[in-house]
Amino acid sequence: MGNLGTTPKGPSRPGKRRGALEIWNAYVRGFEAAVFAVARGARRFFALCAHGLALVRELRPTLRALCLALAAVLALGAALSARPVSRLASTKGVVLKDDQRSVRLKTRASTVADLLSEYRIVLGEGDVIYPELSAPVGRGDEVMIRRAHHLSVTADGKTHAVALLNGTVDKALHLAGVAVDENDIVQPALDQQISPGMEITVSRVDIAEEVERRRIPYHITYQDDDDLYIGKEKMVKQGSEGVKEVTMRVVKVDGVETERTVVTEEVIEPARNRIVSKGVRPTPTPTPKPTPKPTSTPKKSASPSKTASPSKTASKTAKPKVTPDPDKTNASNVTDKTITVDGKSYEYSRTLTVMITAYTHTGRKTSTGVWPQVGTVAVDKSVIPYGTKLYIPGYGFGVAQDTGVSGNHIDVFFDTEAECVKYGRKRDRTIYILD
Repeated sequence: MGNLGTTPKGPSRPGKRRGALEIWNAYVRGFEAAVFAVARGARRFFALCAHGLALVRELRPTLRALCLALAAVLALGAALSARPVSRLASTKGVVLKDDQRSVRLKTRASTVADLLSEYRIVLGEGDVIYPELSAPVGRGDEVMIRRAHHLSVTADGKTHAVALLNGTVDKALHLAGVAVDENDIVQPALDQQISPGMEITVSRVDIAEEVERRRIPYHITYQDDDDLYIGKEKMVKQGSEGVKEVTMRVVKVDGVETERTVVTEEVIEPARNRIVSKGVRPTPTPTPKPTPKPTSTPKKSASPSKTASPSKTASKTAKPKVTPDPDKTNASNVTDKTITVDGKSYEYSRTLTVMITAYTHTGRKTSTGVWPQVGTVAVDKSVIPYGTKLYIPGYGFGVAQDTGVSGNHIDVFFDTEAECVKYGRKRDRTIYILD
């Protein structure tokens, strides 16, 4: 090759061809050396290039220019291909598993975080990735992402969003900051495994005890009385209600009462029964009155002039005082503001047409604070004031001591329900307001 530059000029064509071939082979060897130098080092590369240039200088000017131009083109091509080659050399293949999906990716990322950024992969709250974000990525590595489950926790009127990879309902409540006690109701159960979209609810249960006082009603006991006729009754001892304390267990769920049960009962004051004497003495049979003898009719006077006229006779006779019939409902027949009962006269201030009903023991005192008894009358105090004495045909004397009716309506008291049923309801009856 050293003789190529001293070849004499002449017409011989084969010599020129052999010289050009040797030059081309030298260039190729130089290029190969340059490529090899890239792998071995820049120093070796430049040494080989210098050797190739020295060989080129020995060529004729035309061949020298041609070789330099070809070298420039090859150098440019090598420069342009260096970057893709370097990128291709630094590209790595990795496997990404995102929950149930698995894909193979090509990446030049140096860390796991760079890999996620390169492919725009976002981690949500509660998601877990392995290896960690700062870990390096090598050829053939496997990156795994496990996505958290999203669920809701509702308690105390609020709903909390929770992201959890795995675990139980109890763990989800802990992440939501919701505390529960043994009485609270949690659905699903605390030990149940979570699932995507699960809705957890907590119902607050409050259990308390309440103490209340209740009345104990008294009963009526009857005893036979030989001094009373059959059908007559007499109160021997007034009854009174008792009092007991009842302890209740009250259960409330989210503030709404759902259960109320009796735990204990304690009698503070026992009830005292009313004692009533009941007549057993037979009613005597009344002796029939003798039938009066008929009186003879006086003969009419023959002389009309000697007989007084009826009108004049009536005018001279005093008008008898009228005694009202207690069972009459019309008070217009009562005169002189006097009513006679059992042979005794009572003055009254006015009459009132009312409806009359009957009631018996309720276990409570009257509205005036006394225990009801026969003679107690419930009224509308705006019509009949409390304490007013009354005479009620078909019932007897009474005092306005209770309420529970309105308008022209009164309610009379009997000791037994049977008496109330027998008395029934009476409409448009006249009663007497006594002075």
